[in-house]
Parts: sequence; structure tokens; C-alpha cells
Amino acid sequence: MAKSWIWIDGAGGTHNLYIIGTPSNRIALRDTEEGALANYEQYSEALPSRFANRWRSTIWASRIYAQQFALGAGSAAEADTALGDWLDWHDPELGEGKVKRVLADGTTRVLDAVPLPTVLEQRVGHNMFIAQSWQADVPFWHDEAESSASGTMNDALGLLNPSFETFAGTADDGLTDSFTNWTASGTDASNLCEASGTAFAGTYAAMFTYVDGRPDIQSDNLGVTAAETYRLRFWTRGDGTEQGAYHVYDVANAADIIAITDTGVTSSDWDEVTKEFDAPAGCGTAYVRFYGPDAAGVAWIDDVRITHLKDIEVINTGDIAAFCRFELVGQMDTPRVTNSGGDYVRVKKITANADDEIHINCRPNGSDPYTVHFYLNGAGPGTFCASDSGSNLRTKLAKGTANFTAEHEGASGTAVCTAYWYNYYESLY
Repeated sequence: MAKSWIWIDGAGGTHNLYIIGTPSNRIALRDTEEGALANYEQYSEALPSRFANRWRSTIWASRIYAQQFALGAGSAAEADTALGDWLDWHDPELGEGKVKRVLADGTTRVLDAVPLPTVLEQRVGHNMFIAQSWQADVPFWHDEAESSASGTMNDALGLLNPSFETFAGTADDGLTDSFTNWTASGTDASNLCEASGTAFAGTYAAMFTYVDGRPDIQSDNLGVTAAETYRLRFWTRGDGTEQGAYHVYDVANAADIIAITDTGVTSSDWDEVTKEFDAPAGCGTAYVRFYGPDAAGVAWIDDVRITHLKDIEVINTGDIAAFCRFELVGQMDTPRVTNSGGDYVRVKKITANADDEIHINCRPNGSDPYTVHFYLNGAGPGTFCASDSGSNLRTKLAKGTANFTAEHEGASGTAVCTAYWYNYYESLY
């Protein structure tokens, strides 16, 4: 397309203000771009919410983009009609629209903006000079079309009884219990691995008591793929002084993948521990083992997950970090999207159908840092979904090449995550 000035109003109407080489009674004369080159601020502040601990959106100083046009007409009536049409197109009550510019080199840039009142600078006979300005609260131009990247969501390995809900015995009776799909060792009448009603998720957790020896519990063997990445996540707490430990072992090579490592959580409050690891060459089977304290004390483990991580690669060619939106489609259990900086949004939702959708929009939106909605069978207006308190607005795309991981806690399903983003630019030119 030739060098162009196009306005798309808030109702979706497209108006060719001027296209070079196309006969028109309008000519673009000059433009000015106020607020260019990083005239903005980025900050966060706490925002109380009845749903979660969330954060206020990034705030920028708004940008004014202005253009002078000449309008020609053959009669006074035609001039009045031309001006009336222009004012209708730029009625601020239509809301935010898009200024679309096609530059001389063919590059297309779009600015999301609200029209300001049109100024009639001069009228000579049937000809007029008008100044039109648009105000952009997010002051960056972006590509006309969104970029996107997608991949299958990572699901949990088939770790059975991950929350220690199934066992033989009686909880909190001072005796070691037999957890289904787990094998305890180092236990006796004093050193215990037992079911406890002090749980993070569900009804029970595994509680380890050290008196004069360190009890432990080992999962069933898990199938893994050599040279691929996995994430171990679990919740734990101590007794205020002592802590538990964890260990990941390569069965095929008879070697540690993660040596015995303290959880780092001695507090009596539950905390999540996350550790990524690569399956070594030749490794097709592994297990995870949890230990009690290494001195007299008590520690708890609950809600264990091991997820196979396959990244979604995304490339941001813009000048600034891009806020994304995500569409998750399929059967999911508590889906989570994480950027390469470790920031994430986790949704408290289980979907049952292959065409169910969850939409996460991390783009700046007034006081809401992100919105999450569920669409049953991919249809309808969508209903609000809660996200957990660790979720935040910073699930964004850095400049250059980066990665997202999309995962859920189910052990099956073929859900797909697609990330959409605009490449943003600080200036039109």
C-alpha cells in the first residue's frame, strides 16, 4: 500500500484519511509526535483485591499524535458535509480507535488512541485546514497484526498419590503409615513417616519425625526422556527450627540427578519449593525421594508435582517488552504460564472438555494487571477465573528471543497454549 493515513474509529469503521496517489478531497500536510522516545514511567504498587494479591498496571505518560489536513470541496454544502463526516468519524464517544500509518518504505504502524476534538484552523471559501490529534494512553506504535507462537502444554509426569491422600494406617497416631505408590525407609518406633492432617492441599500430608534417625520416602519409578528438562515442585514446612530434604535419582545410570538437598524451609508456614533438572544421557527412569530433618525435629511434604518442560519460543522485535495474551485450549488442571524471568499466572480452574478455553490477558488495562476468563466449549461471554496469589502482571515478553512454559497439573490431556503479542515501537519512524 502507498504511504497512507487511516483512522479506524472505536466502532470499527475504517476511514482512509489520505492515501498518496488516490484521488481525494483530503491531503495530509504535516504531523507531530509528542511524547516520543520513552516518555513514560513504569512502576508497580500494591492493589488490594478480594480475589488475589494483584498489582497495578504499568503506567505511561500518554502520547499525543497530531496531523494537519487540508479538506477541499466544490461548494459550501460539500464542505459542510466533508467537515460533518470528519467530526462523526472522530467522535470521542466512540471510544478508543486505531491510527494506522503506512510509511514510505511500506512499513505499517498502529497507535491505539482516542480522538481529541477536531480544530478547524482556517476556512477559505470551500477549502479548510483542520488539525486532528489523538491521545494514546499506551504511547507505543505497534505492528498491525499480532505475532503468535504456540505449543502443547506440559503435563505432570504420572506421579501417583502426589498429595499422600492414600495410605494404610491412621493419621497422626505416632506410627509410620504405608503410603500407596511410595516406599518408606529409615523408620522405626521413633523415627516416623506418617500421614498428617496438617496438610497444604487435600486432607493429608507426609510428616517426617526424627528422634535418632532420618526417615525417608521414595516414589515409584517415573519415565523420563534423556536430555530434556523437568520441574519438581512441592510444598513443605518445618517445625520452626528443622527442615526436610529432597533427592532425585537416575535409576538407569545409578547416579544422583539432584543430590540430597535441604528444602530451605524451616518455618512452620507452608512454602513452595521449585527445582528444575535435566535428565542425563541414557536416563529413562528416575524417582524422587523426600527426607525428614537431619536432627531432632519434624518436617512435612505435600502436593508433589514433576512436570516435563517444553518451552514455547517467542521473538519480540520491538523496542520494549511486550505484554501478552494467552489462549489455553483443552483439558487442563490448574494451568500455569511462566515467562523466562520466572514470573507467572496460575489459574485455579479444571477444564473437562477438549474445546474449553481459558484466556489470560496480561496487557495493561487500567487498574487490572491481567484478566482471566473461562469459556465453556470455547463459546459465550466468558466467566471470571481466579488466579493464585503468586500471580503477577509481569508475565511479559522481553526484547529479543525468549521462552514461555505452559503447564498444568493433570497427568494427561493435549491442551495447547498460544501466546499473542504486538511488537511495540517507541517512535513511528
